[in-house]
Amino acid sequence: MKSNVREPRSWEIWSANVRFEEEPDKVKERPVLVFPDGTVYVAHPITSHVVRKNDPMDYPILKWQEAGLDHPSTLRLGKRIALKRADLHRCCGALAIEDVRLVQRALKQQVQRNRVK
Repeated sequence: MKSNVREPRSWEIWSANVRFEEEPDKVKERPVLVFPDGTVYVAHPITSHVVRKNDPMDYPILKWQEAGLDHPSTLRLGKRIALKRADLHRCCGALAIEDVRLVQRALKQQVQRNRVK
């Protein structure tokens, strides 16, 4: 698979090799929301599963087609993974501004909830 030459930017969705938590030797290609952080990329996996009611950090991407995704998708904000540039294959798109604002709000609320604990 040919990879993009340019560097990923915040709020972009990239196709990436993601390791399974329970089986680290297993890798699956899946879309992720990326945030560059020095020499690594902090990423949140995206899944086709519906939002899990017991996970307040699951976010249903409202403008999934505009983001370059093939089907309705859930952003797993509660899961963060570190990826190398070599793990990222191609840019699929970017979150729409409406989704960006709602994700920012969800992340801010999570920080506030963690401070209260």
